[in-house]
Amino acid sequence: MGRTRTAIALYRALLRWGWQHADVPFPLQATHVVNALPNVQLHRHLDEPMTEVDAAVAVKLLTKLGFRETTFWEGEGEREREDQGRGREHALDRGINALRLLNTRYHSTMESMRELRHEHLHSKSRYPIGHVFKHRKFGYRGVIYGFDARCDRDAEWQAQMGVTNPEQPFYYVLPDAADCVRLFGGPRLTKYVAEDNIDEVDETDVGKGIQHQALPNYFQAWSPSSRRYKPNKRLSYEYAQDDDDDDDDEQHADLVSL
Repeated sequence: MGRTRTAIALYRALLRWGWQHADVPFPLQATHVVNALPNVQLHRHLDEPMTEVDAAVAVKLLTKLGFRETTFWEGEGEREREDQGRGREHALDRGINALRLLNTRYHSTMESMRELRHEHLHSKSRYPIGHVFKHRKFGYRGVIYGFDARCDRDAEWQAQMGVTNPEQPFYYVLPDAADCVRLFGGPRLTKYVAEDNIDEVDETDVGKGIQHQALPNYFQAWSPSSRRYKPNKRLSYEYAQDDDDDDDDEQHADLVSL
């Protein structure tokens, strides 16, 4: 009965972890799941790729699945109990290691995300995640995928870039690949732009999307109605940007089609 009680306590602890972190969208790493549940074929039980399933949701689903497919309970005969004993020990060890991982690495990551959300809730930045703009000085178009309340670069970088007001918001930007080739002779991975240099796009460019290989890392789709990119769940959470403005009026355009 000792193993049974341990299994029940472990089962409840894993489910409790899922409920405690249900508000934070953060994916489980597939290697962690495979180590904990080596006999579970993920594609049979998860409708989405592992990188897209929130950790809290996945933990609850996989916990129930793992305990259902693993024989934790005592068999009726002595031989049956002996055959099952080693498998139960290994299963409990994996479950305990999984719980330890959830309460260390994943817990730290989720707490950091909560702190970022709290910080961004009080931000005075003018432009939201997914906003498409034109750089006031250099003329390239870009899309915002993050921001700092003030410049987060050292004095040398600020001097080199001619920053005169480091106390304003600075934005992390994916610049349009074609614009960068035209203006700089080649594509650029990312830019760090002061709010003073964020300008509206030209009338001829209104409604156009941005071409950049990293768009799928940050955004779900392009919204023609709001002329913005819809951030993924993690960005929406970290930057306290709940998307409720354009889901009802028209469908989003696929990033690949832009």
